[in-house]
Amino acid sequence: MVKLVNLESPTEIDHYKLQRVADVYVTPVGEDLSKLTAGFAGPSRTPNCRQHSRESARMVNGMDESFKSFGIGFGLSFILLFLILVAQFRSWVDPFLIMLAIPMDSSACWSFCL
Repeated sequence: MVKLVNLESPTEIDHYKLQRVADVYVTPVGEDLSKLTAGFAGPSRTPNCRQHSRESARMVNGMDESFKSFGIGFGLSFILLFLILVAQFRSWVDPFLIMLAIPMDSSACWSFCL
């Protein structure tokens, strides 16, 4: 004899790093991705579930990696510019004054180019 029972279950079971996951796809409208990520990383709404963990993926991880790369590149370019100015002026103080006197934005570049 066969007994059929209807159960609610996911139609697709995904795994990430050998653990079962539930994917939630979000398209932020009107908010930036960092604000959405900060809300996502907040406290869990299920305090009794000990095996519950949340992890962001794809766009958030790509954004974090690009910001880290940008910070490293900006720091290296600042150091390289300083060392070039030290070699040009043979002084350790003058490069600081020059770098602080010229604004570091793109509008300054366009005003010099035109």
